[in-house]
Amino acid sequence: MRSWPSRALPSLIALFLAYGALETPSAAADQSGNSLAKEIERLGADLRKLRQNHDKALQDIEKRLDRLKRRLPSEDQAISGQEPKNLEATASESGPLPSPQPATVCGEGCEFTDLRAAIKAAESGGVITVAPGLHGFCGVVDKPLTLRGLKDEAGKRAHLAGGVCMGKGPLVLQSSDIVIEGFEISNVAVSSRNGACIRIDPQAGDITIRDIYCHDSETGILGGSGDGKIVVEDSLFERNGANKGRAHGIYIGKAESFELRRSQVLSTKEKGHSLKSGALTTIVEDSVLAALDGENSRAIDAYGGGKLEVRRSVIQQGKNSDNHDAIGIALQPKNVNPEPHETLVEDNWIIFDDLERCCRWLFRAKQFGPVIARDNQIVGMTDFAQSPLNTDMERNRLLKNRREAGLSAYDSTLGSLPSPGARE
Repeated sequence: MRSWPSRALPSLIALFLAYGALETPSAAADQSGNSLAKEIERLGADLRKLRQNHDKALQDIEKRLDRLKRRLPSEDQAISGQEPKNLEATASESGPLPSPQPATVCGEGCEFTDLRAAIKAAESGGVITVAPGLHGFCGVVDKPLTLRGLKDEAGKRAHLAGGVCMGKGPLVLQSSDIVIEGFEISNVAVSSRNGACIRIDPQAGDITIRDIYCHDSETGILGGSGDGKIVVEDSLFERNGANKGRAHGIYIGKAESFELRRSQVLSTKEKGHSLKSGALTTIVEDSVLAALDGENSRAIDAYGGGKLEVRRSVIQQGKNSDNHDAIGIALQPKNVNPEPHETLVEDNWIIFDDLERCCRWLFRAKQFGPVIARDNQIVGMTDFAQSPLNTDMERNRLLKNRREAGLSAYDSTLGSLPSPGARE
């Protein structure tokens, strides 16, 4: 039997009390029949709306629970009272389970010369490799697969440029449990100016992207995966927003979580954010988000709020950055995530490289929960926020300029930035 969420009980109690009051003779005597009917109609509409909101919340919770159960089948079996399968015994009886053999895609002389055909032929859970060199391939990944770009002895990658599927980009992801790794992707342009190196459609689930070099495209990564988890590791995104793209270095829509680790997002163009995320949880660790000589807006725009954690990273706003603040929180009121809202920024270098700018704020926020900034080295900031926040500032080192921070002069290159996690 479903139970009402605790946050809905006060509203329900108030409605029931109101109905009780309306049924008493004294209340009936105080109002005309016409006004009483209108009040009953209004309260009934409020109750119906509350029930609809409650049902939607339950559906969202059940959907997320189902996804978690699918990820952990053994726990699901234990909950249902079933005995988990003995995988080792099964393997010993029938022999080791065979691994799908990788299919190879290249220009000529291998199993496939078209990425779409390789994806169509692949079994779920399979591996597709793409040979080094420049390719005009594109593919829609609609099943769990690993796509791996190969490198030659000189380090030359499998390079996707020119191919576009569904008017979106070279790689369009439409399933859960997809891994994309090893590719160079560049110069993606489409008529909508939303061409992305990697496009994640709403029906996608858990996605892992690693060791990608995405550059000179209208967008780096674009999209969201519903309730899924998106992880980006060991990758470089550079000069995206090209072709006057409606773009950001990385733009994640709704997702359960987005994690960026050991990666760089550099020189974003056309006033796009280095990272824009609407995920319920956004984590940035050991990474560099730097405007350099680009024309970015913010380093991080967590436009839906939620949980934001930034650790051991370098956040830099340059002379061409469009906004006064480095980090925006919940600045799109119509797209604000449900609670909790928490922001933690710790052990980072945060550098403002336009000391002539009137205002240089760490945060700008419209709706937020606790905000903690601690153990950061902050260069050139004029104030923590545009307006007072519920902020806890601990052990931050505030430095007027690069010289005081012991940094080299700003030259619009990575060479003028400290390494992630470096301390003075």
